[in-house]
Amino acid sequence: MDKMAIADVTISGVTFKAPSEWQFVPTEDFILARRDSRIGIFRISVMDSSTLINQTADELLKTAEKFFVNSKNPEPFDIKRPIPDASVFGAATYKVKESKRDFLTRIWYHSKSENLIFAAYGCPWHQRNEEVTQTELQECERMILTVQFGKEKKARQEKEG
Repeated sequence: MDKMAIADVTISGVTFKAPSEWQFVPTEDFILARRDSRIGIFRISVMDSSTLINQTADELLKTAEKFFVNSKNPEPFDIKRPIPDASVFGAATYKVKESKRDFLTRIWYHSKSENLIFAAYGCPWHQRNEEVTQTELQECERMILTVQFGKEKKARQEKEG
């Protein structure tokens, strides 16, 4: 993969590092993003964590699944389980049927102290193995891993300053 420009993006109190090839559109409830290749769509939702903060990693995955996957009995694959850390991060992929078409949907959850985000990337199922799709998926995951929440960023800046 070529070395690309990385920028800090701050939207809705969340800051993350993103490749310059991505364009972001904030809405009232979530952030939509699309890379210049226009294969898939990335969605980030900052959640009200007050009711979710004590959930286990499996419970967070199920909650994110309900949020993004419109199937009655979704079958996750390529599941990423959290590694004990200061944050809880996990992901899973689904084949989702919508409007008689199949889509690849990858969902992530990332919880740090009192903060929580859910994110999802979706693209047509037939494009799931294309190199550009795999690049987009890797970039989405890196963006989610770099998330800093408003309070967290402010505390770090005060500590450094």
